[in-house]
Amino acid sequence: MARRLAWRWFLAVLFLAGLRPAAAAGLRDEDVRVAIRTLADRIMDAQKVDGSWEYSGYPVGITALMVLALHQAGVPDQDRSVVRATDYLLRSVPRSTYGEGLVLCALEPWAERAPVRARMQKALDFLCRIQGPEGGWTYRTMGGHDFSNTQFAVLGLGAAQRAGLLVPTETVKQARDLWLQMQNRDGGWGYRDHSPSSLSMSCAGVASLSLLGLELELPGERCRAYVYNPALQRGIAYIGNLLGQGDVAFRRNQWPYYTWYAVERVAIFLDLKTIGGIDWYRRGAEAMMQVVRLPGGIENDAFALLFLAKAATPIAIAKWQWQGDWNNDHFDVRNWLRHSSQTLGQPLDWVAADLGSLGSPAAKACLLYVSGHQRFQMTPQEAEFLRAFIQDGGTVVAEPCCGSKEFLTSFAAVVQQELYPGQKGRFEPLPPSHAIYSASHRLTGSEVGIFQLRFGGCRRKRVFLLDRDMGCALNGEPGLVRFRPLAERIADNLLAYAMQEKRPAGKLDDKELAKDETSHFVLTAPELALGREDEAAKFRCPLGRLKHRGDWQADPHFFSSMQRVLAGQPAVPEFDGEVGVDPSTATLFSVPVLLVSGHGDPRFSPAEAGNLRSYLQNGGAMVVSACCSSPEFDQGFRAAIAQILPNDRLEEVPQDDALWQRPFDLRGWRPQGNARLVQTYPDRWGPVLGVRRGGRWIVLYSPVDVCCSFEGDLEDDVLGYDLQAASRLLINFLAEVMRIE
Repeated sequence: MARRLAWRWFLAVLFLAGLRPAAAAGLRDEDVRVAIRTLADRIMDAQKVDGSWEYSGYPVGITALMVLALHQAGVPDQDRSVVRATDYLLRSVPRSTYGEGLVLCALEPWAERAPVRARMQKALDFLCRIQGPEGGWTYRTMGGHDFSNTQFAVLGLGAAQRAGLLVPTETVKQARDLWLQMQNRDGGWGYRDHSPSSLSMSCAGVASLSLLGLELELPGERCRAYVYNPALQRGIAYIGNLLGQGDVAFRRNQWPYYTWYAVERVAIFLDLKTIGGIDWYRRGAEAMMQVVRLPGGIENDAFALLFLAKAATPIAIAKWQWQGDWNNDHFDVRNWLRHSSQTLGQPLDWVAADLGSLGSPAAKACLLYVSGHQRFQMTPQEAEFLRAFIQDGGTVVAEPCCGSKEFLTSFAAVVQQELYPGQKGRFEPLPPSHAIYSASHRLTGSEVGIFQLRFGGCRRKRVFLLDRDMGCALNGEPGLVRFRPLAERIADNLLAYAMQEKRPAGKLDDKELAKDETSHFVLTAPELALGREDEAAKFRCPLGRLKHRGDWQADPHFFSSMQRVLAGQPAVPEFDGEVGVDPSTATLFSVPVLLVSGHGDPRFSPAEAGNLRSYLQNGGAMVVSACCSSPEFDQGFRAAIAQILPNDRLEEVPQDDALWQRPFDLRGWRPQGNARLVQTYPDRWGPVLGVRRGGRWIVLYSPVDVCCSFEGDLEDDVLGYDLQAASRLLINFLAEVMRIE
């Protein structure tokens, strides 16, 4: 208790002392997290000894509301406050509509426990018994109705249904008919039949009709065809109109925080990101922060906590609003996340966004989803966003809606040619060992039908293309019901994989991606000659990446990974930059060591070979790896060395050479790698070849892949070392070639 009080007072100081006023600097996700903790602590501190909370006339209802709020805020089930409160609810006796509707909502998370299920059944029986003849509810007994009590009864019915309790069909029908019959001409509802509409009761009407089985829109018999519900449309229009008037509807409202919670229920039940063009979450969160700063009743603490905690779900998926038919399936991502949130055990949200700037809301997501029928097209700004998104750890998934061949072929062609200008990619079938097949469920390639964007050998990007429709099944189209379970498993795996690579971000913080700078390596020799030959001069100790004709850009992010590995290694210098080196330019003589890697034959012209000969004979060095252990690179590099150094011989480094001893003693150490490496070299290192001059190795070459593990894309079908083994071998390589006698 003392720690909780201390924490509460600390947070109060943060808010009340104005260290960072939310209104002045803009509300952040961190502000919401602190507010959730503050409200939860304040609620728990107000709990009575018997496990309940004080609220005149409704001890069961207010206690159920607190349990609901604490659970939504992530307070553990084993927390003493939660245990005491649920015990109180289990001992309680049904007496009021408000109370029993909230009891059902509060106990739903533990419905599989026999005592809880029995208490929930009592609450359901009570509500069914006291439902009025018109289909509504009043406070405690049958007869008459008001729409405040009725909405809480319907909330309880919804919880009972989700928990698997049998709710009588007639009970649902009568309640639904009542809401429909009593909707006003303006689209809203009042407290009683056809009384003047209000924002809170209109939200209650829309949310209740949703819980009672009505959908705002339903997929038709074919893609892009939808059937709309006019009652819900009118209700949402009324709510949006009031929200568009600013705070007018809340200033004249006795229960503003209760009303904001009602707005949130509408938005969440119907999956609305905005209402009437209004960002309801940001507006409501700003209002709820007033509860934190200026306490005004325990019920307001609960409504604020419910609002902030339930809606503060991170953005996992962004649906790309590209310049074509991007939204044929209105419910694909909504249903995807409803299922995956359960499977992955984490509430998740989504956003639709264009990619016109690096600050697009899509930057917050870990997965970018794109679909369509029409010919795909992409602007330079969208391509720039994609490159930055991928560099930030994001995953891109594309699928042809209804199996559209036009979208499938055009997306592949555009992305392969335009995503990384100057580099030609290709989509290749995903290897069976890829993590996507096992990220959540065990799936096979024939079940998924997925391709990955690849640039030269192992350089794979997190851009995936499905060759069949997934979205229509997720969308709930009637003719695809039998395919939906498989579509849900595929969707789960795609999202689970994406979340391993990047964490979803919150809704409130702005995020701007850093521009991907990899493209500076694609400059040609003439461009270098015109102004980039002094590139190495910008760095104190640059690492050169040798350009050649055999896919020299394999593993483009190798350097950043290598910097982390080399940090704190006294035996090797600290490389502070990487420079693409054209062997026909003077830049070659500005770097102390060249990294050479690739998949194809590197091939050098006679002039380039002469420059490299001069470089190596005057103190330069090469560290070389066959990317993916490529036989073509291996054969080509051996020929290139014979061309560059015709009087020297590429020989195997003996096991007793100092290379194997410093700074890491690799003798007797069994290196680890993928399955193919362990099978090929079960108890020793693979061969290392080199050219030795003046007692020093000036060229060191590993035909076994050293680079892929740095890039994080070492596949099982490649002969390669894992990151620890590759790091130690690379450090020994660099320590040797840069050793000064």
